[in-house]
Amino acid sequence: MENNPTASTELNKPSPAETLVMLAKLKYEIIRTLEGDLLAVPLTGPKIAKPFKGMQNTLGDDLMSKYREMTHKIPSERAINDALRVLASDAYSQDPVKAHLRYARFGELIYIDIGDTTGNAIEIRPGSWSIVERPPVYFRRTILTAPLSRPVSGGNIANLFTIINVPTHLQSLLVGWLIASMDPSIPHPILAVNGEQGSGKSFASSKISSLVDPSPAPLQSPPKDITSWIELAAGAYGISLDNLSKISDVFSDALCRASTGDSSVKRANYSDKDLVLHQFKRVIIINGINLMEMRDDLADRIIPMNLPVISHETKQYESYLDKQWEQLYPEILGGLLDLCAKALERLPDVKLLSLPRMADFARVLQALDEICGTESLAQYREEIGKSASNSIDNDTFLKALGNQIENSWTGTASELLDEMSSKMPYHVDKTWPQNSRQVTDKLARSAPTLRKVGWLIENLGSNNHSNAQRWMITPPASLASHSFTLYTKEIGDSRSEAS
Repeated sequence: MENNPTASTELNKPSPAETLVMLAKLKYEIIRTLEGDLLAVPLTGPKIAKPFKGMQNTLGDDLMSKYREMTHKIPSERAINDALRVLASDAYSQDPVKAHLRYARFGELIYIDIGDTTGNAIEIRPGSWSIVERPPVYFRRTILTAPLSRPVSGGNIANLFTIINVPTHLQSLLVGWLIASMDPSIPHPILAVNGEQGSGKSFASSKISSLVDPSPAPLQSPPKDITSWIELAAGAYGISLDNLSKISDVFSDALCRASTGDSSVKRANYSDKDLVLHQFKRVIIINGINLMEMRDDLADRIIPMNLPVISHETKQYESYLDKQWEQLYPEILGGLLDLCAKALERLPDVKLLSLPRMADFARVLQALDEICGTESLAQYREEIGKSASNSIDNDTFLKALGNQIENSWTGTASELLDEMSSKMPYHVDKTWPQNSRQVTDKLARSAPTLRKVGWLIENLGSNNHSNAQRWMITPPASLASHSFTLYTKEIGDSRSEAS
């Protein structure tokens, strides 16, 4: 029987799925991220990672196009899925890598994904910055990723304040917050933009957010539940929540965790068993919230940015301001990058006399003050001191505590509740604890806030004859080692640091 060369060739011919796998490996590096996502990173050209599957611009779409160019045929959906499964299997046999969203810290350097089709990134080094073609880190993009305008070297950050309505005494603090937002490795205070109607809260929030992380939707509606929040936080580095009227305890905790670094787990779509891990540390802006109604732990992470009402004489058409923004954006961003590079150079030598809650952020402010001769750190301490006072004034129990305890007091939570019984309001008050456990929780949560205005709250533990947890509460007037309250001391310390 004669051999059939045609039949032999057909047997050795790779299947469509095998051809697709070969095309993928010739063009892409397939990686698995720490969150479990699969991405295809081009080996040459713009380093723009493609997701395996999705709505558009996926690896599957690109392989189908390449296969058609090579064979003049369209691969079946099954062939594409088989190829993606093989590539996924190979990726899962490798160690996961970090894929960054917009910003990446790489040793002493910071990289910012410009977000356009070039795949270029901004590289910030101690003392200078430049634009590079292929950064040494992996970036991922989402539907919320929009391009940055190309920055201008030697720009001017002061142009920002010709467009948004920020009072002079808060401008250096906002600049410091913007510089810190460029370092994804540190916790970021939440910027709370407040003011009466007509102060330009939403406009300012939108422009600040666009400077940090441009998006086709620079302002977001408050998420309806935690799942919606996780999805939003997984899709954008900078998040600006518009017109918050209230914050639930659950969402308050979520905001606290996201500002300092959070990991959340939820079920994968269309799956009963698979879980998806989301890890994020985000830059967050909120506006419209009443700071008086924030919980202590959230207020402790807030920078209040109170905007004055814009007078009729100085008010501008928003279309005019948008045009000005488009023209000045490259210079504003360039000026911000110049300051960030100088701050990176100065930071190793910055030493603080006292550390607030956001210590890394405070170091950035101190570096800015040394570079520019400003007092942003002192202003930050002053603003968080005001925020602490507001939180205490809005809490009936804490306010009563200040009136009831005149000297150092020691006892259990139950004894403190008895001590405060004469001050208990007649009406229903959700801030008033109903049992000793709630007292313990309130003292633990409120200790940092109370400390800012001079109180000392110490948990003495339960190493005593009754095995009951005891607390020591010392009001400012009883702190013999202090000639004035801790709050005043911190303001003085920060001004000394600035000078």
